Parts: sequence; structure tokens; C-alpha cells
Amino acid sequence: MVRKPMMLLALGLVLGAPVVYAQEAEAKPVRFEALVKVGELAVAGEGAGVMVLKPGAEAAVPVVPYKAYPYGTVFTVTEGTKVRVNFEPFTYVAVRGPAKFCPKSNDDWSAVTVAVDYGECNVAVDDRVLPGQFQVVTPLGTFASLVGRSRLRMDQVAPGAELSEENFSFRLLSGTASFQGKHFSAPELTQTNAFIGAETSDALTEVTGRVGEVKLDLPSGAGKTTTFPLQPGSTVKITRAKARASDNWTVSVLTLYNNGKAKNYFAYVENRGEGFRTGELFEEVFAEEEEGEELGEAGADDAAGAASDDFGDFDDGDLL
Repeated sequence: MVRKPMMLLALGLVLGAPVVYAQEAEAKPVRFEALVKVGELAVAGEGAGVMVLKPGAEAAVPVVPYKAYPYGTVFTVTEGTKVRVNFEPFTYVAVRGPAKFCPKSNDDWSAVTVAVDYGECNVAVDDRVLPGQFQVVTPLGTFASLVGRSRLRMDQVAPGAELSEENFSFRLLSGTASFQGKHFSAPELTQTNAFIGAETSDALTEVTGRVGEVKLDLPSGAGKTTTFPLQPGSTVKITRAKARASDNWTVSVLTLYNNGKAKNYFAYVENRGEGFRTGELFEEVFAEEEEGEELGEAGADDAAGAASDDFGDFDDGDLL
């Protein structure tokens, strides 16, 4: 068997026939570091800093800059303090407190999950990282297949708290990502996509577009899915409840254009078995003919500027 490309080319010339030699390079997963490495640390005020609780430890201790910690370590960051943790040379998370997060990895360090309870995070993920290798988990959902640079803010969501105006925001600055929330998903987030959310611990969710158009997939019952274009100012409202003596969620969904007109309203019950009608589209109002300037570029520009202001005060350049 001829194995070398030069030998194959020479053989083709002798035979007078064109020879095409191609070799597909198999993508290999990035190998993350075996330990989480703490990088730069910027402390804000006396008594501020970062506390770390190692797996199996009884008490948290102050972090030591430039030290490595095992996966499963819980980091608690005081208000205004900034810390950067590195997973490989081009993959890191820079966090500003108040924050609480815990990096986790599988046994061979080929996949990393950062569980963020709350805090502001600037995330950078190497372009060589394969889909599913790096993800950020929050109480409101999971950002999976992250590549490139993104910014996340996750406020504390107390049990039984009322729905606030905003307690969650995300913006993708470069690369790609996907998001799986409670009873909705955004499978193809792209550069300049940004959205904000408000949520109680269980019952209510509101998601509002800020920059670009985010395609949201909304389960509508009976195995069906409805796609809604989340544009700047448009909103999806989701209400959930559990019936007595049942673990299944009853879910209702309302989608609204940024001019306040509704497009979809439906409700369903989860996990009711094949052939059982679990959801029904009660109403569908199309507002395309009335969108005009209200859904045009001016609204998008205004929302983009607002999102930039939200994120501009936390620049990971401070930590590089």
C-alpha cells in the first residue's frame, strides 16, 4: 500500500493520470488543565477577597493568587473583587463579585462545567474547543457548546421571590453558543446576540431580546415545538405550575412582539404519554403587517446601545 503523498503523486505522473490526495484531519478535543489555576486577583476594599472551599474541606479559606485548585472547589467572591480562573491557555472565566461559582470536570479533563450560582462573568473559550466540551450552568439554564467570548450576569434568585424586572443577562461577543432554559431553548446563538431574563425560583420566566434576533424554540406540547424570533424588545412569558399529586409541569407560554402585540399563546402538560394531546395552540395573532417601523432598525439600535451600557462597566481587559 502506498502511504506517502509524494510517492502517490509520482505514481500518478508515471501513469499519466491525475491523482488527488486528501487527508482529513480529525478534530481532537482540547485537554484542559488537571487543576483550576487562579490568575489575576483585584481586591476591592479592606476585608474583601475570595474564599475557596475545597472538596471535602470543612471550612473555606482565603484564595492564594496563582495557585492551582482541584475541580469541585467553590469560589465565593466579595462585592467588587475580581478574579480570573484558567482552564487552559486560551480558556478562562473572569468573575466580579458578589459571586459564587464552582468549576467541575470529568476524570480525563476533556470537558469542563462552570456552575455559576450568581455573579458577573466574562467567559473566553478557545476556538479549538469542540461542542459540548465547555459549558456554564446557571439556576435559570445552561449555556452549552460555548466558543469565543461572552458576558453573563446572574443575580441571586431567592425561593419565593417575586418576579423582578431583570435578574439575568447574556451577550455573545464572538463565536457561538446554545442555551437550554426552563421550557425554552436557543440552540444557535451567534455573535452580537444578547438577551435578558427575569425569573422566580420555579413559577415564572420572562425573556426579552436586546441585540440581534435570537431564535427561541418553545415546546408547545404533544412533542411539537414552536420557534419564535426574539428581537430587541420582544418578550416570551412562561408560567409553570405542578398539579397536585403529580410531578409533571403545566406550562403556559405567551410570545409578544416589541410593539406589544401577541403572536402565540398556548399551554400544555409535560410527560403525558404518546397519543395523549398535551398541548394546544389557543391563539395565534400575526403582527407582521403592523410591524413596520416599530420592529425596524431604530428599535434594534436602541436596544443594542442599552445592552452595551449594561456590560460596559465590566471589561475583562482589566484582568488580562
